[in-house]
Amino acid sequence: MITKEVGVGERQHSVAIRASSGANRAGSSRGRQDQVVDYAALPTKRMGAGALIRDGDDRVLVVKPTYKWGWEIPGGIVERNESPHACCGRELAEELGVAIEPGRLLVVDWLSALHDRTEGVMLIFDGGRVDDSLATRMTPAAGELSDLRFVDVESLGGLVSARKARRLRAAWACVRDGTATYLDDGDRPM
Repeated sequence: MITKEVGVGERQHSVAIRASSGANRAGSSRGRQDQVVDYAALPTKRMGAGALIRDGDDRVLVVKPTYKWGWEIPGGIVERNESPHACCGRELAEELGVAIEPGRLLVVDWLSALHDRTEGVMLIFDGGRVDDSLATRMTPAAGELSDLRFVDVESLGGLVSARKARRLRAAWACVRDGTATYLDDGDRPM
């Protein structure tokens, strides 16, 4: 096992590489060793997935976690070996007590490290428009959420952080325009 620096510029990573003897692509083993990257040694990122759910007035569903400040859209942390889409569906059922199948991807947002949080990638899927019947059956998960409500997109600033408000407004615009977008800390990169 050897360690090799890989990357460009300041983004260098030490990667463990195993040399294994074996045939090269042409079938000859003469003087060739294939290198196998130890993927467990590569950097990992925190990842979360949520859904932008709207009511008949195009207001956005937000939930109030009991364990941290502010409001969120329904969703959560992607578990090991779980797809972001599957995570989103699981979290909607757990947090709201109703089954909502997430739709298409709206936003991918890379988040820089902030305070005690590591960098991460947040994905927002289209949770669709719910009718009054489904909305009244939504119940905040006991012990995890204390409240849920639909709010106008313009009112998000007082409920969530500035970068989260930018992300949610971008997701709302993607629903409206039929698009998807990539963001860095809630902003479109230049």
